[in-house]
Amino acid sequence: MTRHRGKIELSVEEHALLETIDFGPPSHDHDVYLANSGRAAKLMQSLINRQGIPQHRVSWFIDPDYKRGRIKGSRKSLFECNGTTGSAIFTHPLKHLHYFVFGAALPSTVNERFSEFVKRRQPIGSDDAGDLLALAKDLTNEFQIEPYEASEEFFKLALDCGVHRIWAQYLEQHIGKMKLRKPRNF
Repeated sequence: MTRHRGKIELSVEEHALLETIDFGPPSHDHDVYLANSGRAAKLMQSLINRQGIPQHRVSWFIDPDYKRGRIKGSRKSLFECNGTTGSAIFTHPLKHLHYFVFGAALPSTVNERFSEFVKRRQPIGSDDAGDLLALAKDLTNEFQIEPYEASEEFFKLALDCGVHRIWAQYLEQHIGKMKLRKPRNF
């Protein structure tokens, strides 16, 4: 079962809003921040209203079983514990909105190679998990992606490809512990 991978479909209005949002590093200019955050909140509200976000991406955000770490709770509940609620949740780090709209933040070649592997092996089970992990580690090294970042993004990509949460978390856990091999210079 393949789920939605990559960018979701947007309405004309949502696409216009998306074009005005700067997903780059946060601006220290308060006016830029306010404009960007207002647009992000408006886009997110539109996506929520029409249920335009794939369910596994919603679960990644609201379900505590989709988050590992010492601090328990969902990604959403962490914001709420810090006093941030409602649309304000989506105005701080735009990385959540970025995932909802675009999917995992990995190079396109990485996405394609990983997705093709999953497609050939569906459904992914315990016999395939080790091979999938080896591929993800090889791609992390080949593209010199920091393991901490790669672990989260491969978790998201695995969910996007229809891999069961348990096996996606297996990847996340093991990639996060790996040491990045330096590329060889010949």
